[in-house]
Amino acid sequence: MLLNHYMKKANTLLCLIIGLICSLPLHLILQKWIIPDPCAYHTNAPGLFVDTFYNFPASNGYHPVWNFYYYLLILVTGLVLAFIIDRTVTYLKPK
Repeated sequence: MLLNHYMKKANTLLCLIIGLICSLPLHLILQKWIIPDPCAYHTNAPGLFVDTFYNFPASNGYHPVWNFYYYLLILVTGLVLAFIIDRTVTYLKPK
């Protein structure tokens, strides 16, 4: 019973670690996929998705800079991937 309790905590910790590890590649992939050319927004208006997850500060030359919602999106996506990986590994593990 006690071992089962610690295994659940270990799975939760493992999900958090994998989620954080998955967040960096997600950030790099999504950054290039969503905004391939940051200078395109000098003349074009950003769409709703870009406008929601990015700021355009003058200090950065009006180039897109991610905001809190972007970090939240990346973290949630990483945690969902970690949960899927954990459930897949747990399901495939021999009993």
